[in-house]
Amino acid sequence: MRRLKVAYFTSKHHPVDGFLGNIEARTILLGARNILRRALGPHDEEICSLDDDEFLVGDTDVAVICGTAQIFSAAPQRILRRIAEIAKAPVPVKLNLGVGSFNFPKFGADQASTDRQLIGRIVSSTEARFYGDYEGFNAIACRDQRAAQVLSDLDVVAAFLPCPSFFSALMEPSPLIRNDRLVVSVLSGMSPLWDTVAVDVHGLYQSLWRADETRVFVSHNENEATMLSALGIPFIDCTDAATFIRLLAQHDRLISFKGSDLAPAWSLGLNVAHIGLQRREQFGDDFGAGLRTISPWSGEVMQLSDGGCALSTDRPS
Repeated sequence: MRRLKVAYFTSKHHPVDGFLGNIEARTILLGARNILRRALGPHDEEICSLDDDEFLVGDTDVAVICGTAQIFSAAPQRILRRIAEIAKAPVPVKLNLGVGSFNFPKFGADQASTDRQLIGRIVSSTEARFYGDYEGFNAIACRDQRAAQVLSDLDVVAAFLPCPSFFSALMEPSPLIRNDRLVVSVLSGMSPLWDTVAVDVHGLYQSLWRADETRVFVSHNENEATMLSALGIPFIDCTDAATFIRLLAQHDRLISFKGSDLAPAWSLGLNVAHIGLQRREQFGDDFGAGLRTISPWSGEVMQLSDGGCALSTDRPS
């Protein structure tokens, strides 16, 4: 009997190393694959890009969109066209898992008002017509309330479920005794997410390291590895999601600067302090996940950049 064939659609591959474009995409892909492996058992897999125009292979049984941000007020039409084409493709089962919105308001703003404005802009935008084609999916899962509300306002049926990244550690065993060394998962100082934050990013990382040189710093791409090397901070390079999740499983504490760290770290039971640079990093709050996200404008982070390193990684009560 022929095995089922599943095509997983995610962001583009890096032109050099063959990996997906960022660690978040790799973590979400791993979670989606774990979900389908549990649901279907062993099956043939094909990793496809949403950035190309290749048609689905004729013998594909299941097509899965893997959690990319799709709900924008000014969405990239090429990505939406691609997703709409997949929704209308003659494939027996089509799933869109982890549909997310994208927004950059500062923490502490009137988030309810900001959300209403964002939803209104999207529903009235020219891109909204593409979301009507989402009815071609057999199932849609939204990872945040804003995405779910937009699709609801456009009469597209979607479930409100956690991001697939929460399932990225599903197959990872957790040791009985963990290493107590603090893991620091960095974000490149070149990231535009730092542009509105008055923090010396490099000084912050050096302060964290000098306070305790046994801390385990982790990079996820070439820019981050280059940055840590230039700062003289020893580090582990984890460009592969499975390798990074395996490292997390062996430790008990994490300071994170990346939203993609949060779901697997929470699933593995780590104590996490996350420096949040965008609103969507609060996605765990919608599902009762106790993720401690700290505003980069807060006094705690400013103390870190000034040389203080008392940031707690205790779970919220």
